[in-house]
Amino acid sequence: MAEYFRATPISKNTHDFAEKFFEIGRNGNVTRTVKIDGRGRALANSILIMSHRSSAFADFASGSTYPCLFANRCASVAEWKVEWANEGLAAQPSTKGVFEKRFMTANPDL
Repeated sequence: MAEYFRATPISKNTHDFAEKFFEIGRNGNVTRTVKIDGRGRALANSILIMSHRSSAFADFASGSTYPCLFANRCASVAEWKVEWANEGLAAQPSTKGVFEKRFMTANPDL
């Protein structure tokens, strides 16, 4: 079962986004993300979207047990929280409903 998180910059001048949402699997694999810019526009990404954009990524995703948008950089949610803190981000738990609303706002044709 996936967990959902919202990450926001601690300092507004250090990042090009207002907030990011992550869907993270049990093994730390990030399957979908949504980045909200300062104007409120959403940019979503997923394993499926990346597979359509890049044949190399599609080969990676089809051959991987747990495909990840960030090449399995972290093995657990706890490691992601440390990574986000190192990047100057504050992470808060989110819900699937909030994530889905943001994701579908960015991809209304899905």
